[in-house]
Amino acid sequence: MTSNRFNGLDIQNVKVNKSHTFDGHIIKFSVGGQNFVLMTGNSKSPFPMSIKHEFMAKEICNQCSKQIYPADISIQLCSFFQQRQHDLLRYILRFYQKEFQYSR
Repeated sequence: MTSNRFNGLDIQNVKVNKSHTFDGHIIKFSVGGQNFVLMTGNSKSPFPMSIKHEFMAKEICNQCSKQIYPADISIQLCSFFQQRQHDLLRYILRFYQKEFQYSR
C-alpha cells in the first residue's frame, strides 16, 4: 500500500486508469478508509473535472461532512476536495507519475 500526505491528509491506494469513455483519466484514492474518484480531462495535459465520493455504505464524509449514499461513483461531489482539485492533481502528478504514465 502506497501512502503520501496531501494538506495533512494521508492519501492512500492511488490507482490511475485511462478512461475508455472520454479523453482523460479516472484516479481512485482513499483517505481515512473512505474512497474518492478524481476525474481528469485531456490525457496529454490533464486538468481536474470533478472529485466524487465512492462509498459502499451510507456514511458521513470525513472531509466535507455531507451524508453520502452508497454508489460505485456517487453523483455527489466532495466539496472539500473540489475546492482543492487543482492542488490534488498536481500532487498526484508529482508523487504518482509512474502510475500516470503507465495508464496512457
